[in-house]
Amino acid sequence: SQVNVVKAVNVLKERAQQTNDQPVQIIQTIVANSSHEIYL
Repeated sequence: SQVNVVKAVNVLKERAQQTNDQPVQIIQTIVANSSHEIYL
């Protein structure tokens, strides 16, 4: 849903500010976590 997308984007922004991870790593982590939550 759109709510999950907004949450994922917000988490992505926070993670990008807090870590020195590469953008691809951050996106993969967010997508993996959000995919897991969607199927619960």
